Amino acid sequence: MAIGCSIMAVVPLLAQYTLAQAGYGGGASTGIPGVSSFVAPAGYPTSAFSSYYPSPSGQEPQPALYDPVLNITFPRNLTNPDTIPDNDPDPVYYPQPIAKLSTVAQQAVIKSILAAVSEIINGSSIQGNCSKCIAALSVAKSAAQLAPSLVPAAMVALCTSSGFHSASTCAEDFEASTFGAIWTQVLGLADVAGLDGQYICSSLSTSFCPAPGVSPLNMTGLFPKPKPANAKKPAASGELVKVLHMSDFHLDPRYKVGSESNCSSGLCCRSNALNSAIPPGQVSNSAPLYGAFTCDTPYDLGLAALQAVGPMTGTSKTNPLAWTVYTGDLVSHESQNELSRLYAEYEEDSIYGMLKTYLTGPVYPALGNHDTNPEAIDAPHSLPGPLGTQFSWNYDHVAGLWQHEGWLNSTGAEQARLHYGGYSVKNQYGLRVITINTDFWYKSNFLNFIHTSDPDVSGTFAFLIQELQAAEDAGERVWIVGHVLSGWDGSNPLPNPTNLFYQIVDRYSPHVIANIFFGHTHEDQQMIYYANNGTNQSLATALTPGWIGPSVTPLNNLNSGFRLYEVDTATFDIFEAYTFYANVSAFPSLPSTQGPTYKFEYSTRATYGPAAKWPADAPLNATFWHAVTEAMEKDAGLVSTFNTLQGKMSVKTPNCTCEACVEAKTLLMPQATESGRHFLILATSHWPSTTHYIRGSKYINLNLRAQTWDSIIRTSTRQQRRTPSTLTTASAITTTAMAPTKGFAQKAAQELGLTTLVHSPRDIHLLLLTRLIRMFAYGSSTLILALFFAALNHSDAQIGLFMSLTLVGDVLISLLLTLVADSLGRRRILIMGALLMTFSGAVFATVGNYWILLLAAVLGVISPSGNEIGPFRAVEESTIAHLSDASTRSDIFAWYVVFGTLGTAGGALACGWVTQGLQAAGWSELASFRFVFWVYAGIGLVKAGLSLFLSPACEAQQAATKKPEEREAEGVDLQEQQPFLADGTAAPPPPKPKPVPKRIGITTLSAKSRATLIRLCALFFFDSLASGMVPNSLIAFFMERKFNMPQGKLGTILATASFTSSIGNIMASSIAKRIGLVKTMVFTHLPSAIFLALFPLPTSLVITIILLVARASLSSMDQAPRSAFLSAVVLPEERTAVMGIVNTVKTMSQSSGPLITGTLAGGGRFWVAFVVAGALKASYDVGMLTMFVGMKIDGDRKPEPADEEAEPESDDDSLTGDAPANRSRS
Repeated sequence: MAIGCSIMAVVPLLAQYTLAQAGYGGGASTGIPGVSSFVAPAGYPTSAFSSYYPSPSGQEPQPALYDPVLNITFPRNLTNPDTIPDNDPDPVYYPQPIAKLSTVAQQAVIKSILAAVSEIINGSSIQGNCSKCIAALSVAKSAAQLAPSLVPAAMVALCTSSGFHSASTCAEDFEASTFGAIWTQVLGLADVAGLDGQYICSSLSTSFCPAPGVSPLNMTGLFPKPKPANAKKPAASGELVKVLHMSDFHLDPRYKVGSESNCSSGLCCRSNALNSAIPPGQVSNSAPLYGAFTCDTPYDLGLAALQAVGPMTGTSKTNPLAWTVYTGDLVSHESQNELSRLYAEYEEDSIYGMLKTYLTGPVYPALGNHDTNPEAIDAPHSLPGPLGTQFSWNYDHVAGLWQHEGWLNSTGAEQARLHYGGYSVKNQYGLRVITINTDFWYKSNFLNFIHTSDPDVSGTFAFLIQELQAAEDAGERVWIVGHVLSGWDGSNPLPNPTNLFYQIVDRYSPHVIANIFFGHTHEDQQMIYYANNGTNQSLATALTPGWIGPSVTPLNNLNSGFRLYEVDTATFDIFEAYTFYANVSAFPSLPSTQGPTYKFEYSTRATYGPAAKWPADAPLNATFWHAVTEAMEKDAGLVSTFNTLQGKMSVKTPNCTCEACVEAKTLLMPQATESGRHFLILATSHWPSTTHYIRGSKYINLNLRAQTWDSIIRTSTRQQRRTPSTLTTASAITTTAMAPTKGFAQKAAQELGLTTLVHSPRDIHLLLLTRLIRMFAYGSSTLILALFFAALNHSDAQIGLFMSLTLVGDVLISLLLTLVADSLGRRRILIMGALLMTFSGAVFATVGNYWILLLAAVLGVISPSGNEIGPFRAVEESTIAHLSDASTRSDIFAWYVVFGTLGTAGGALACGWVTQGLQAAGWSELASFRFVFWVYAGIGLVKAGLSLFLSPACEAQQAATKKPEEREAEGVDLQEQQPFLADGTAAPPPPKPKPVPKRIGITTLSAKSRATLIRLCALFFFDSLASGMVPNSLIAFFMERKFNMPQGKLGTILATASFTSSIGNIMASSIAKRIGLVKTMVFTHLPSAIFLALFPLPTSLVITIILLVARASLSSMDQAPRSAFLSAVVLPEERTAVMGIVNTVKTMSQSSGPLITGTLAGGGRFWVAFVVAGALKASYDVGMLTMFVGMKIDGDRKPEPADEEAEPESDDDSLTGDAPANRSRS
């Protein structure tokens, strides 16, 4: 059999060469998203980073990285390939000792315990390896409780003396600075005599204790609600967007060109990597510039891959990726004594910075097992004292970087800090992305051996359930992103957390969970999650697919690669997947004038769809992948294809053509257990061959690295697992999977944005409250402002001039404050504006001189129109955009407008009846008006007080979290942080981002924002001029003159109009979700313009009121979509300035309106102002529709169809698996 396999290997080798030239599935010329190949430019794009340390010619670059979160520049010696450290300088943590012993006493304890453990190991009083191991742990626990700081040295000594490992391995495993302190925590806190002890002993060696099985899971109260009957997912929109999947970058900044790439152990292509088979100083295989099969990613390869993404995927800054998922692992595969916190932070800063530079659209990263220090170790917050926060340095760092890059808002960053780098975010298309830290089921995270009976010690799965339940309630679809696979073979995850995860996937699939993504194995692989723990694996029970991303690193004999998905914007199912690769074997022979070539490898649909008989319009879901496995059982050639693509066409991939290999790939045998729900899968693995343990999922195994088949051939037997009901027919493939049925109240709350409002941050609630009371003040003052000046015997022309000059003054003050708001602090500007309100109100309450009143209005804040004035709106809208997701922003802005109109209505109503009541009580008209201004001044003080409660999250950027002196305390050499020039002179430090944003003006805006801004300002000029001609104060003045109405009745009419406007505003967000922001703005605003032009014509008060209310119900429905539109079409860092400029232009144009109206009114032509204003507003609407209706906007998204209207669709599916782990290789 083995001879037959060898003979048959010739054909696949030739096939691989042919496929590498043309590309699988669709060919190189058609059916691909971008170019068929991309040749990276020779050398290194120096624009990738702003500053560099000097490095020898021919070596990879050494960026002088500045970290905006830590506020440091990483030192040169951290990544110098010639000075690789051999010890970890980070602080270590021990459990609190239960007694205070002297050093001598502690040493005596350790000596006694070592003797006792040696007696247990070597004696005959306890029989059996497992019993001996448990007994030794029980004795050793006392050492961790009484003398914890001495335990690591004792473990190294015991390991060495017993011959358990070599001296070097014992040191790497148990020294305090590597894993010794971690093992001490485990000894001190675990139940070593119980289940925890069995896990510990099995982890140390399976010859000590067998791996424990799955513990019974208590499902009582696990989920907040039962799974809905006949749960459905939305119908496909037919609109596909491009989503990138990158994984396992494993950047090696210590890579040395020309070093040994065929080293005997450890990570190769390093100055300290040697080949023991040749004399010292010689190199058998020289490390090329762009990497090798036994090495991690040098900068030159990583940047070549990132440069290839745009051309290969057909995306660019003008046609961006919708988003990217990054499934973890940034740090190179160092031995533990070469790692440190600072090195991990460097890798995080470097790679996330490169992703931000070269990838378009947001990136949603998950942490991998290498993205911490010590490697793979993360501590649950439930550990006592400082042990529960010993890794918060990492979560704080990545959360800060993700927020700095604009991928997470402040809420998501806070989640990442709390949930170990995990977070939940709803993207601009309405998809909820939930990332989790999979180290909490990873077997190499030794802290997981504490309280193993609890599958969720960290609370990670409680967080996942909480977010999935919220998504189900809101009718959202979810992608779950992690790193370490959930567990197909038992070598990576612990069974209890894996079991819990399977129950979660089963509960929320396929109607909520659309896809699951992992990395870790470095290979191109798939998983399928099945219902009911996989007891019946068929087309009907396949729930959710698991996509395992190919690695950028070539380590483990693989080519470098990445994957692109085409995703439906309603179901978020994947309809196509393309994989791209670079042939690593060609790197040594590349000419100096050429970089690596990335090529289109294959289309998933074209490669597997025909064999699976898959419909062309069906998604690549779990049902699809199950059909592929059935096709593999019939077609050995398909298995061989799968195997070739697994390694990204690597020449190192062993062939899979003989029967034994095919059988090992596809064999799945049910195995009876206590629960009757477990399965065995016999397959080859990424490392040594083993029999693997699986629960509830199937792993489409593609692992064929350096494998001997004899053991598999001897143990393999074939067993059919299909039933007649699983025949691959269209009816069998198509199953129902729609969004859950919601009650009317829940639907209404979601449609009206109440759900978004309730779950929004506290800062947004405070901003809405301050908006409400401010507009109450504006509404009260605007009703009486013109009447106040008339009571002071000022002419109509003077009244118009006052209102115009007031708006001009507001232009200057507001523009100044909004342009510096982000640098001076948004909260500070809001407080200053509120105090200016108080100043103006106090002056109006006490002074009657026209010019003093004008000066107070210009320098302070008085609204002549009842609309926004001052710096408030620009700052608040920018802050709301900063605090909210693009997909829900229109909901928040709708309620922002509603609160404003309610405030205006309440103010007008209260003012009208209060002034009328005071006058009836004997107050003069002027005195009653002055009372209103005193209330206005008081509201300004209340608003200033409320602004004090806003959190720092409202600011554009928070100060750096760590100071240099704090880094010195952690052992950072700050004296070696500045780069040096070749002549030895000190180079200027690289530019450091300041802790506050730069001030932005019209000349410093990006070209895209500036072009959009110019068009918008031109249109807003006409709309705002019309608004300025007929503000509420002049409408009230017009109606009082025409119909001789008292203030109380007039205030009631205006309040009614404002309340009606609020109802319209509530509906604006729901309409925008269906027809888009621009259409909502135009189709609601245009009728109101017509009503405005008709307003002065009726002689009947009733018809006039009808026109007023009809206009009010529609006129402000465009405000929330307009704010969401404006925040979506400019860069986030430019929002405050752009909104300030827009509001300035609007106020400038408004300022001339009252002057025009005052002149017309003085000449007896008051009515003309309304007709002209209506015509101007109609022109604005036509212009908006013409210029912007075709623009792609983040806020525009398709609505989630009602359940009864959704079409049946293929089940969303699920597949989960794990590749065997090796601490230094995965």
